[in-house]
Amino acid sequence: MIRYLFILFLCIIFWVANAQDQSLDESIRIEILESRVKYLFGIEKLNGLIELSEYYTINNGRKATRYAKQAFILAEEMFLDAYGKTKTDSSNYLPKTYLQLGKAYFHYNKFIDAKDAFDHADKASINNNYEAGISEARLYLDKIDSLAQSGVDINRNFFSQSIKSLELKEKISKATLDFNIATKVNSAETHFKKYEYDEAIQDYQDAVNLLKNKGDENYIWSINERIEEITRLKNIDKTIKKNYEDAVAEQEQIVKELGPRTIDTDSSIQIPEINTIISSQKEIEIVKLELKSDSLIALAGEFLEKKDYDQAELYRSLSLQVEDEIKKREDTETQLTLLRQQKQLADLDLHTKNIELVGQRRAKQNIIFGTLLLIALALALLTLYITKRRDHKKLGRAYYTLEETKSKLTDAERNIRKLLRQQVSEDIAKELMAEGTFLTTKKSFVCIMFLDIRGFTSWAENHAPEEIIEYQNKVFGFMIDIINEFNGNVNQLLGDGFMATFGAPKSFGNDCQNAFDAATKIISTLRRKINDNEIMKTKVGIGLHAGYVVTGNVGTEYRKQYSITGNTVILASRIEQLNKEFGSQLIISKEVFDKLEQYDGESAFTDVIVKGRSKPIQILTVQ
Repeated sequence: MIRYLFILFLCIIFWVANAQDQSLDESIRIEILESRVKYLFGIEKLNGLIELSEYYTINNGRKATRYAKQAFILAEEMFLDAYGKTKTDSSNYLPKTYLQLGKAYFHYNKFIDAKDAFDHADKASINNNYEAGISEARLYLDKIDSLAQSGVDINRNFFSQSIKSLELKEKISKATLDFNIATKVNSAETHFKKYEYDEAIQDYQDAVNLLKNKGDENYIWSINERIEEITRLKNIDKTIKKNYEDAVAEQEQIVKELGPRTIDTDSSIQIPEINTIISSQKEIEIVKLELKSDSLIALAGEFLEKKDYDQAELYRSLSLQVEDEIKKREDTETQLTLLRQQKQLADLDLHTKNIELVGQRRAKQNIIFGTLLLIALALALLTLYITKRRDHKKLGRAYYTLEETKSKLTDAERNIRKLLRQQVSEDIAKELMAEGTFLTTKKSFVCIMFLDIRGFTSWAENHAPEEIIEYQNKVFGFMIDIINEFNGNVNQLLGDGFMATFGAPKSFGNDCQNAFDAATKIISTLRRKINDNEIMKTKVGIGLHAGYVVTGNVGTEYRKQYSITGNTVILASRIEQLNKEFGSQLIISKEVFDKLEQYDGESAFTDVIVKGRSKPIQILTVQ
C-alpha cells in the first residue's frame, strides 16, 4: 500500500513539473510572438494578434483587449471594402476577430462594448454562413442579457460615451497605413528615376508587405508587376554594360596582338596603325569609325589585286571588327537615347510626385495636428470625468426630480407674484421683481390721498373680529379697485382707512386729476352701496394734497417696505382730518386744484392753519 502511495506521489510531482514546464514553454513562446508580431504582415499578423488576445483573455484583460482591438482594425482593413461590404473571407477571419474582441471585453467587464462586438460577430457569421460563430456570438449575447436582468450595471461609462477610442484608433491606424504605403511607393519611384533599381525594388517589397495588412490584392498585383518590370530593366542595363565592357576588352586585345605594321616599300599605301583606327571607346565617334572601315576595305581591295591574300584577309578582318564596333556603338547610342527619354519622363513624373508628396506631407501634418487636438480633447474630458465622478450618481438622481422641482418652482413663483400683488400695488410689484429687493430712491411729484372711516373705532369695540374683517373687506374691496382703476397705488392700510399715491413709482399723466376722480367715485359708489343695503351706513373723510415726495425701500435687510415720505404726505393727512371740523367728506388743497383739468363745482378756498405749519394753507371743500 505504501509503495502505491509513493508511486502516486511521484506521478503527481512529475505531472506538476511537466505542467510547469509546459506553462514556461508557453510563456516563452508568447513572449517571442509579442516581439515578432510587429514585424509580421497580413494573415500571419492577424493570426498572431488573435493568439495573443486569447492567451491574455483570462489573466490580463487590458492586454487581451489591446491585441483584440489591433486584430479587429487589421481584419476590417483586409476583409471590408470601401463601402463596408465583406470581401472574400474563406477562413472566417472577420467573424472570428469580432468574437475574440467580444470575449476580451466580456472578461474585462465592459459588457456594452462586448455586446456591440458580438452583434458584429453574429452579422458577419450570418454573411459567411459560419454556424459556429453564430452559436458562440448568441451564447455570449444571452449571457449579457442575463446579467442585465439580474441587475448588474452594464452601462457604458462616461468616458466611453464621450469618446469612442476604438473608432478613433481605427481611423488613425487606417490613415497612417495609407500614408506609409504611399510614402514607400513614392520612394521606390524616386529610386527608379535615379536608376537605383535595387533600392526601388526593396521599397516596393516593403509596400507589398504593408498592403498585406490592408488586404488590397489588386494593388499588390500591380506593384508585383512593377517589380518585375524594374527587374527586367535592371537586367537589360547589366547586359548593356557587359557588352560595352566586352567590346572594350576585345579591341584592347586586337591592339596587343597586331601592333603597328607597314606594307612593302614598293606600295604607296601605308598600313594604318590600329591605335589610329580604334581609339578610346568613350571618345571615338561613329563617323570616324565608318571612315576607318572604308579605308580598311580599300586597303583589302588593293592587296587583293596584288594577290596578297594574307594582307587582304587581315584588312578585311579588321574592317569587320570596326563594323561590329560601329553596330555596337549605334545600339548603345539608341539605348542611351531611350534611357535619356525615360529619364526626362521620369524627371517630369518625379516633379509631379514631389508635388503630391508635399500635399501628402501637409495631409500628414493635418492628421498629426488633428490627432493632437483629439488627444487634448480626450485628456480634457478625462479630467472632467475624474472631477465629476463623485457627483455623477447624484446628478443622475437629480435628473429624474428636475421636472418635479421645476414645477414646484413655477408654482412658488406664481404664488409669490400673487402674494406680492396682494401686499403692494401692481406697479410696485413689477418694479420689485425687475430690480430685486433694492428700489432706486428718487424724488417725484405725486398726489397723496388719505381716507378715513368715521366712527370705526367705537363700532369695532362692539363687534366680533370676524364681523370687523368682513366689513373691512366689503368697504376696502371696492375702494382699492377704484384706486387701481385710476392708476393709483394703495401704500398702507390703516385699519380704519388707507393712504394711496398717484404718480409713484410711475406717473400716468395728470395724477391729481386721477386722484380727484378716484375720490369722487369712491364717495358716489359708497352712497349707492348704502342705499342698496350692500353695506351698513358708513361715512368717510378724504383728503388730497400734491407735491414732491421721496420714494424707495425703507427698512433692514430682513424687512423692507416701499415708502412715500415728505411734507406732502403729512399735509395730506392733516387735510383729511379737517373733514371732521368742516363736516365734509372730501377736501383738496390749492396745489391739487391747480392741476385739475375738469372741475364743475365752486372754487371758494379757505385759509387754515394745520398742525406743524406756521403759515396757513388754502383748501377747497368739495363735498
